Amino acid sequence: DERTGPGRLTAGDPSPAVARPARPFGLPRALDVEIPRLRLVRLLEGRWDRPVTLLVAGPGFGKTTVLAQAVRAHQAAPRGIDVWMSCEATYEDPFCFATALLDAMSAGRRARGPGRRAAQGPREVVDALVRWAPLDVCLLLDDVHEIPPGSPGAAFLREVARTLPATAHLVLSGREAPDVPLARREAAGEVARIGGEDLAFTEIEVQDGDRRIRVARNVSISAQAAPVAAAPAPAAAPAADPAP
Repeated sequence: DERTGPGRLTAGDPSPAVARPARPFGLPRALDVEIPRLRLVRLLEGRWDRPVTLLVAGPGFGKTTVLAQAVRAHQAAPRGIDVWMSCEATYEDPFCFATALLDAMSAGRRARGPGRRAAQGPREVVDALVRWAPLDVCLLLDDVHEIPPGSPGAAFLREVARTLPATAHLVLSGREAPDVPLARREAAGEVARIGGEDLAFTEIEVQDGDRRIRVARNVSISAQAAPVAAAPAPAAAPAADPAP
């Protein structure tokens, strides 16, 4: 029987070209108070014009927030399919890494239970990307620093980056540059780098953030000070009939 929900793409699945997800699976929700980083969103729109984009800076620069804003903005006028995945240390295992990527690409589609390959690796991921053609697909890997350098998972990522099909794009976001050789791609102008200097908040953004925080605080105070309607008193119980 077929089941609904996230599944795993393998080379035997039908082309998903007509199944465009409206929202990437696992995309973080917007923060309650969030500063729009429009200049960075515009920079990240360039991910569709080159194979690889690196977003590298230390903690506190808002990498995840910026990346999520770029994905939400893209939904208004999509140029392709965004696939979001937050990396974790378990992805040092290439099978776990490949499975998570294939699941993310399959989100929202019907999965075929039988007939899946036992082994999943770079080739299966690249095959899945090819089957999206002619649509472009962008893999957005957040917290890529969680994958230990030199691990089998890092080798898996290197191979996926090396063999990206023409319609695929890769955004790698983390605290450190990923363990992926990109010299040849950079020489060919196929890599964009967004670093700490780009991610640093401008004075205008800081002022905007302060204003948004003040507004949110005032709304919270007003809500707490609003009178609460008193609950109606319970109706009196009917008097008991006098005993005969």
